Amino acid sequence: MHFKAPALDSGFNRTPPDSAWRSCQYPATISPHDASGSINILAGAHVMASVPNHYRVETHRAKLNAYDVFIDHPLDIRGDKIYLSDRPGLGIELDKDYMRGHIIEGYGG
Repeated sequence: MHFKAPALDSGFNRTPPDSAWRSCQYPATISPHDASGSINILAGAHVMASVPNHYRVETHRAKLNAYDVFIDHPLDIRGDKIYLSDRPGLGIELDKDYMRGHIIEGYGG
């Protein structure tokens, strides 16, 4: 008999403990979805590194290196895996000069 796990809208702070609980209760894997943008992708990857039943971080973009223009270090993608940096925090900083040079009128300044 198979049961569907209840939906848990945990957010980053609750994902690791909720996932650990869920892995004891249900034979299910965890795949956060719609991680769009380099910061969201890396934040999701960092959180999922602490989740025992993690499967993958889903994203809508096929070529994640397209985000590299926004950040000071490119995303480390090898095959279908992302590798986390040993730099502080998420391991990246936004490229402020690039961001300033690409402001959409009405959205910054």
